[in-house]
Amino acid sequence: RNFSERTMSKIIDAVSIVMACGDEIFAIQRQNFLTAFPGYWAFPGGKVEVGDESFSLEHPLTSSLEARLFGAAVREGQEELGIDLRREIIEGRVRNVDFLGLAITPDFNPFRFATYFFKIDFNEKVEFVVDRNEAFIAEWMRCDELLDQFKKGQILAVPPVVKVIETLSKAPQTQEIKDLN
Repeated sequence: RNFSERTMSKIIDAVSIVMACGDEIFAIQRQNFLTAFPGYWAFPGGKVEVGDESFSLEHPLTSSLEARLFGAAVREGQEELGIDLRREIIEGRVRNVDFLGLAITPDFNPFRFATYFFKIDFNEKVEFVVDRNEAFIAEWMRCDELLDQFKKGQILAVPPVVKVIETLSKAPQTQEIKDLN
């Protein structure tokens, strides 16, 4: 393919859910048989689908969020973790919901995503029912421990995920990260 074809590859909207509680985050190691980023550490999430706005929630914690994007986060939370984020918010178990930032896959990659990172700040750690077709490992971890494993070359992660982990290890209360690319 020539350069102009390569830079015109379709960009797919996706969401990534950063579940946080104190200085810990919930991270997963993707299954090795997955097509995109097998074996990489990431946060739960996936592609935005038609109709995702129906999963959204009108609430003071979500009023500034785009309905289709937050709806996708709610749907992905149900599919991958067995959690209803709407109920968690309504019942007061969520302290804050923040749009952390946007990362767009570089144009040299055959799979391009515009990934919207949301941070869900829980009052207490939640026990998830993890979809093992998606996650090989899924656990609450301290950001600094996860970052240390990355720096030692023990785990793989894409740059935006590393930036989220680095930022939250220094400042767990961060509500926005300006440039995730």
